[in-house]
Formats: sequence, structure tokens, C-alpha cells
Amino acid sequence: MLFNPALNQRRSEAEFIDWLLSGMPEPPRHYARLKKLNVRPAARMHGPSLPTPLSPEEFAERSADHSAVQLVDLRSILAFGGGHVPGALNIALQNEFVSWAGWMLDDQRPIYLIGEDSVEVHQATLQLYRIGLDQVAGYLRNGMTDWQNAGLPLASVGQWTVHELNRRRDDTEVQVLDVRAPEEVEQGRVPDARHAFVAHLPEGLEQLDKNRTVATYCGSGYRASIAASILKRQGFRPVVNVPGSWIAWQKHDLPVAER
Repeated sequence: MLFNPALNQRRSEAEFIDWLLSGMPEPPRHYARLKKLNVRPAARMHGPSLPTPLSPEEFAERSADHSAVQLVDLRSILAFGGGHVPGALNIALQNEFVSWAGWMLDDQRPIYLIGEDSVEVHQATLQLYRIGLDQVAGYLRNGMTDWQNAGLPLASVGQWTVHELNRRRDDTEVQVLDVRAPEEVEQGRVPDARHAFVAHLPEGLEQLDKNRTVATYCGSGYRASIAASILKRQGFRPVVNVPGSWIAWQKHDLPVAER
């Protein structure tokens, strides 16, 4: 009790709750849904199998209405930037995948996956299943290789280094968008960058001009690629991501603005 800050002061229950929650980041959206599911009696379920492989033509037909389905590209941010299925959301299959899938996907619409191979697709399907996203309706057979060989449309996201971002951030045709969490932005940001936390970006698009370049950055480029894919899907042209983002910006001692 002498050294634990939770116990070394007299607080009412309400004061203790306020103290405990102060400064905590906003929880991903799927937490509230999982809490409701977890209080129900558990049903015995087997883990998910590999979803249905779809030819490029089948995949294009099923995913044509972007408002009715969720397309998730599991590949790296650079692979996604080079060429992807129009309307796809880039949530790369890395350590952050579960958290950001929970933030960005809902359980009401079917999910279609795009990965490098079936092993990657199966791993993503399992992770989605564990957070209650079990409507994985199919995946693109042989990934982007079959898609490009079928001659189907491609979308892309430009990639700028932090040095290029620094050179071009004063350009009146460039909008720099910081998509980190508010507590990160408080520690410093790219001068004159706008802020919109990626999890809430779809509700804040009115602050951006669709006809001017939007350059997105975050901590490393992972969330910035999610944001860039949202902007592409909403008709913004052009859109660029900044791989390395704030980590690389600080490494090269580029200008920093205080909150």
C-alpha cells in the first residue's frame, strides 16, 4: 500500500474508477461486442476452415458492391501500395492485425480476403474468428497474381519517404494527415499536419479536399496504409502513404511541431 499509487490515497469508488481510466487509450470497437458475447453460455464450436477460394471473376462479382461487403488485403503496405483490388482495405497480417481488424471491421457484412497464399488467408481467418468476425465468405485464389493475369482493374497508393514528405509538406496541393491516436499527437507531429485518428477517419472526411494529394502518416506506416485505403475507397485522388512514418521522421531529426 505504501508504494502502489492505486492504494496509497483515499478515494471514493467513483474517484478510483476515474483515476484508473484516466489516460487510457480508447478501446477497439469490438471490445464492447465481445463483452456481450462472453456473458452468454459458450457454444461448442470448431475452429474455422479455409474459406472458399474464388477465381478473379467470381471475386470481382461478389465484391462489386463495396457497401455490402468488406474487402481486406492482408499484404504488406508496400505490396498493397503497388497494386490492389479497388475498394480493398489494407490491414496487413502482422502483430497489430487483430486489434485493427477489430477496430475497422464489423460483424454484419461478409468479409473477403486477399493474401499472398492460402496459409496467410487461413491464419487471418482464424484470428478474425477469435474476435467474433466469422463471416469470412471467400478469398482471392492465388492472390493478386491471378487478378493481374485476368486483366482486372488495379488501384494503387503512392509511397513517399519522410524526406519527400518534408520537401512537399508546404506545397498548397498537399494535405498532410496524421492518423495516430490523440495521445501520440500530443508528443509532437509534422508541422501543419491535420489530425484524424484512423479509427474515426470515415466520419471526418469532410475536413479533406478530394482533389488535393493526401499524404498519410502514423507511427510506422501500418495505420497510415489503413487510412490511405479508406481514402482511396472514398474517391480521394491521389493518396500517398509514408512508410516508416513518425519513427523515420524522428530518426532523421526532421522538424517537429508541438501539439
